[in-house]
Amino acid sequence: MANIQATTLGSAQINDTQIPEGTVVVYRTKSGLYGKLLVISNGYNMLIDCVTYNNDGTVHSQASNLIIHGTWFADLDNCVEVNPPNAAADDFQWEIGSAVDPTTWNIAPANGATFAIYP
Repeated sequence: MANIQATTLGSAQINDTQIPEGTVVVYRTKSGLYGKLLVISNGYNMLIDCVTYNNDGTVHSQASNLIIHGTWFADLDNCVEVNPPNAAADDFQWEIGSAVDPTTWNIAPANGATFAIYP
């Protein structure tokens, strides 16, 4: 967990082209817990494995083969998909497209959650 805490995290969106299969993304949830997710696949739906840690390094929550559907949200404190959105629980939205490029997908941080691609 110390490696995650030492990583510079940010609130910028992460585009799907930056996170191909096998990419590890580290995060700090809206409640201040640290964790990591493994991108198994991305596209309209994103498939991930995730684990979120308590401050003492023990596992707080985890999920394998978690699907985040296009336009839906994720609560990484509990490693669950959320729909409809719950403003108090959401850490990111798997955002589909934009007016500029409707063919891209983004991890769009929410509620102060921060992310980084792990080197």
